[in-house]
Amino acid sequence: MGRRHSQHQTTATSLGSLAVACALLAGAVPAGAATYYAAALSTACSPATPGTGTLASPYAHPYYALTQGQVSCGDVLQLRGGTYRAKLSGFSDDSTAAKRYSSCDDDQLASGGYDGGHTVLPLFKQCSAAAPLIIENFPGEDVVLEGADADLDAGSVWSPCSDGGDGPGGANDACCGAAGLSLAAPSETYCATGFNVSNSDTAQIWIDPPVDGPGQRLAWWADGPALLGSDAAADHDGLPRGGFFSVNSGNPLVVRLSDGSDPDSHRVKLVVQGGDGAYGVVAATGAAYMTVRRNPSGGSFRVKYGYHPLNVVGGSQHVTFDGVEVMGAGGHDYGNCLRTSSGTYIAFRNGLCRDAMAEGIAHYGGGPGAPAGASGVQLSHCTVENSTIFDTGRGWLDGGGKGTNLGMGVILKNCNDCIAAGNTIHDTFRDGISVTTSTEGCGGTCTSNNVVIDRNLIYNNCHAADQIAAYPPNPIGTGDCACIQLEEQGTGTMAGATISNNMCRGDYANPVLTVAAAGIKIDSTIPNVKIVNNAIRNTGGPCIDLSPNGAVATVRNNATDVCSRAGTPCSGFACNLYATTAAVPIHSNNTYWGASGATNVVRIIPGIAHTRDQVVGAFEASAKQLDPLFLSPTDLHLQAGSGLIGGATTTDAPPLDFDGDTRPAGVASDVGADVVSGRPGIPNLLSVTPIP
Repeated sequence: MGRRHSQHQTTATSLGSLAVACALLAGAVPAGAATYYAAALSTACSPATPGTGTLASPYAHPYYALTQGQVSCGDVLQLRGGTYRAKLSGFSDDSTAAKRYSSCDDDQLASGGYDGGHTVLPLFKQCSAAAPLIIENFPGEDVVLEGADADLDAGSVWSPCSDGGDGPGGANDACCGAAGLSLAAPSETYCATGFNVSNSDTAQIWIDPPVDGPGQRLAWWADGPALLGSDAAADHDGLPRGGFFSVNSGNPLVVRLSDGSDPDSHRVKLVVQGGDGAYGVVAATGAAYMTVRRNPSGGSFRVKYGYHPLNVVGGSQHVTFDGVEVMGAGGHDYGNCLRTSSGTYIAFRNGLCRDAMAEGIAHYGGGPGAPAGASGVQLSHCTVENSTIFDTGRGWLDGGGKGTNLGMGVILKNCNDCIAAGNTIHDTFRDGISVTTSTEGCGGTCTSNNVVIDRNLIYNNCHAADQIAAYPPNPIGTGDCACIQLEEQGTGTMAGATISNNMCRGDYANPVLTVAAAGIKIDSTIPNVKIVNNAIRNTGGPCIDLSPNGAVATVRNNATDVCSRAGTPCSGFACNLYATTAAVPIHSNNTYWGASGATNVVRIIPGIAHTRDQVVGAFEASAKQLDPLFLSPTDLHLQAGSGLIGGATTTDAPPLDFDGDTRPAGVASDVGADVVSGRPGIPNLLSVTPIP
């Protein structure tokens, strides 16, 4: 309604009533629930003096509270302010319950050997809708859960590397037993031993984190693109400032800080996939009806580091993360803020995800953590709502990712009836939101059906990196990218998606390198897709790209402007809409705006191209070919004088707009994501969906 994403003008009475409704639905504590307390008093998951869970004697570690304490389904566990960590012991014997408790085991299952998976906050309980378990910060206090090994806090951890006598750049330097190195600056390079980074070599290092951030990310280093997977220390030794390298367990970690100083004078955080770190800082394994949240009465709940800081496996269901801020996710090769490998009704809402080494929020059915490592597992009813997600795909930008195709803000994979709504997503390595399927698994066919993508603000995405021709990587562009992209893979299928009320701005840092990056792209033959009431501007490629889609989509009430900014990606033309004669969409009441009347805005291949002035007479009689008059290049709400006001059709139009305002019923409303004349509705940043 002509307002920015996070600004909502409602009366004090209505907002107060809404807050009460939200509290009842999303924050209610079950009747008769007991409240227990934990404090950051120990780094041992099975402490010698565990506490009793009272305010006067809180549990000394939340791991103990949830595995050996009295906390049960129907209760509330409140964490007192502080930073919760653990001394994580590499690969540990998990043959008995006591040994699993001692090692902070992340699944409490005997693996028949040694397990390198650890956690700080275990979600193992199978509760019910009538008796959920809630874990939250104490009112008004700030909680941080860290997946970095507490042993790095010991001091005197790092040793200086040595110059072999042949000067900087010589071949006789050494770091903690690794000899024959050629260091650019031996006096600025330091090493540490005794930290288990596993044989998969996934270490990532962060320096000096503030309370509300992950700190400075050191970039994983190799001397050249051919050496990305090398296990030889000498192939990683030409280390610049701000870099580090690691070569499997049993070899030193080697760092060179951005100012060349001794890392013992800094706070150093180590993330690994398995070993001396938490795979999931919060680990839901077979959990049911458990909620981890920021207390509705204030304070904060942050989760830092960990390979997947929030990790959901084992067929978990009705697990909710509400108001949780996640940052510094992943090893140098990969990692998500939230990874759902196996589960249903998994929700991430009202939260933050930043600085993820791969995708941000990943409802990603299959892969590591799924049953038997299955490549495809069917998910359903998973959501990402009202959250801010940015700076994803950092591993690929640094060169540690060993690939060029990951780092979406949100990925919904093998996910039926899943929702991404009300999010702000920006500065992503690849798509803002990706919906896809597995190449195999799910008993033969994985599906992502009936997905809803609604009311998201997405900008500055589609940044890839060339790790083949150059190292460190150079940014490159690829066409297989968009603000929102739907793509089937392998035997998987998709149908019935609704893409509505989204605002997509390209606004790329380097638009020349994103020539074919689209606004909305349907990259497979997917039936029953509705693309309605979106606002798209300043994209490198088409604003709406249906050219790979063999099915007929529905396209109505979309406002598009400044499309194909970086070239002519539509078979030699610029275009706002790109489709084929075999699957021309059902279309009406769209705006295809361009720089001039002669600008090509519609391309139907083969052989059809329409300019801005030709659209109404030759392609879409109901099109509203007027300047959208967005509030600004970065705010795609409509000005009060926009010609798009009153120009929409009610057919297929969603009942609410981008801000949650009600679209007028039974009369024409406005083209684009914003309704200037609508009635104020539920603010986008408040959810009234009940927390299970």
